[in-house]
Amino acid sequence: MTMASELIEKGKRAGKKEGMKEEKIKIAKNLLKNGVAIDLVVKSTGLSKTEISRLL
Repeated sequence: MTMASELIEKGKRAGKKEGMKEEKIKIAKNLLKNGVAIDLVVKSTGLSKTEISRLL
């Protein structure tokens, strides 16, 4: 692999990871809006309690 292709792959992985995180946050917000308990939101999304508390 060339240096450029390695950087492109690294960027793709970072972008995918960020997109997955954004989707988890979106799901957490919807769960919280519907009255789901924070502990269950943590288990469902894999986000930390701190991250979820920031969404409130």
